[in-house]
Amino acid sequence: MAASALEGADWYWMDAERNEVAELLTNEPDGSFSVRNASTQGDYTLTVKCNGHLRLIKILVRDGKCGFSQDALNHDNIVQLIDYHKDNSLKSYNELLDVCLTNPISKIVLAKYRVAKQQCDADKDLPNSPDGNFNDNNHFEGDNWNTNLALEKLLVIMTEYLRAARLYELAHNDKSRAELFRFSVIRKKSDLQKKIEVFSDILKNQAIIEEPDPDIEITEGIDKARENIVKELQNQTNREMDERTSQVGMLDDVMDDILEADSKEEVQHKKFLDAKESYIAFLIKQGVPRQRINSTLESAKLRFQKEPLSVTQLLLPIERKWDPASYLVNDYNKEYAVEILNATREKMRGESPDGLFLIRPSVTHHDKLVLSVFYDNNHLAHCLIEQSENGWGFQNGGLYFVTIADFVRYYSQVSLEEHSKPIKTPLTMPALAPELRQ
Repeated sequence: MAASALEGADWYWMDAERNEVAELLTNEPDGSFSVRNASTQGDYTLTVKCNGHLRLIKILVRDGKCGFSQDALNHDNIVQLIDYHKDNSLKSYNELLDVCLTNPISKIVLAKYRVAKQQCDADKDLPNSPDGNFNDNNHFEGDNWNTNLALEKLLVIMTEYLRAARLYELAHNDKSRAELFRFSVIRKKSDLQKKIEVFSDILKNQAIIEEPDPDIEITEGIDKARENIVKELQNQTNREMDERTSQVGMLDDVMDDILEADSKEEVQHKKFLDAKESYIAFLIKQGVPRQRINSTLESAKLRFQKEPLSVTQLLLPIERKWDPASYLVNDYNKEYAVEILNATREKMRGESPDGLFLIRPSVTHHDKLVLSVFYDNNHLAHCLIEQSENGWGFQNGGLYFVTIADFVRYYSQVSLEEHSKPIKTPLTMPALAPELRQ
């Protein structure tokens, strides 16, 4: 059966359990598959994702031939069978399975899952496992989890400070432009007033001339024409003067609002600046290396550069209700997340669990997270969150945020049906909230 070739196949998971395969393939696209040993010795089980569901197909091995049924033992070995169906649909075996084996899931994924599960079992009573590095792009590689939660909080505080600084700068620029424009209008009014006075003097002088100067042969008609021109210029200047006066009045009406906005943003800016400096001092006192603090601050600056102004204006007024430690867990295992959510739901004393949630790392996607959330009373959804160059957001969702905390903040106000129509609830409570863990 070319055993060595089969054992070398990345998609061959040997003695994997059925529940392990189901856990790891559930969030994969159609065409994803793995092969494991079947319960009947010598046979195998193919698990494949088709039309959004996992399908289990037994592979029979008889007299050196293999296939999906006794009547179709057409291949010399398992590898040949799998390779054939990478390009040829399984509907030749079952017309309902119109899918090719296009996305093999590596046995490395299973190995990582088992390591994570062992760690989970060892730390079962701890809501936050001790090791991991959420702050570094969701790479869990041997750092202290509590330190990483603290640095994630610093990332959030720094981002809030940058937003406040951005809005304060905009408000201050608005104030400066308004003051400069008001000054230019007032100066223009002053210049117009001088012109009006000049025209008035000309007309007065014209009026007191009783007879034309004999040395300057000016006829009475020319004098009248000059007088009319001066009067027209005077009228134009008066109209412009009225317009400038109206502009000053309108500016005076809005200047109070502009000054109030500038003052408000200045207060916000100072508030978040103080919060940032205070938290940095706290981290240093706790022994967090300054290099990691600086790296986190720089990361926040780089990420924030890509945030549209509309998102800044949208997020800053929304209250950040929860600390990241109340919803982030360093555990890949979906069963563990479900266990925490169910235990928390029982403590809610009959209240609707809709919107109760946790966020954990994805087992199969090293650079993604999974949002687990209750909806419609007893239904539980598991939604992939990806990190793109624009930040965190639902996979193919289009709306991305600098931090996971911003993602949570937004969806604490907006229904998740924006992402998936059946999930008609915002995020209402993190499963590790202190008031629910007592």
